[in-house]
Amino acid sequence: MPTVGKIAQILDESKFVINLGLKNKIQTGQEFIIYQEGDEIFDPDSKESLGKLEIPKGRLVVEHVQERISIAITKTIEQKSEHKTLSELMVDASVPVREEREKLNINRTDMQPQAKISPVKVGDWVRLAE
Repeated sequence: MPTVGKIAQILDESKFVINLGLKNKIQTGQEFIIYQEGDEIFDPDSKESLGKLEIPKGRLVVEHVQERISIAITKTIEQKSEHKTLSELMVDASVPVREEREKLNINRTDMQPQAKISPVKVGDWVRLAE
């Protein structure tokens, strides 16, 4: 069974306290996923519940561990070291990076609307990334 806990406190936009610690065998450097629970998904043949969909909100890395809590921080954003002119930087900032994916021919009546992702908050689920 995966290690699951919750956000216990928000220290700032990049530092969080989770309610897992040494007693849960948490170690510095472990990675966690923050998520919200989505709708329950059912097997199309057996109609058996497959569980609730996890909607990822972000990833954290454990920085400090105590008996029952840990401090986890967001991952460092890599800065590009190449030198650019101010106009090149302004263009980069104004053009969103988009990943284009192939779109398949689907039965649109089977398509479910995606749940809206809420901001990270105290009480959000966290689980050890695999």
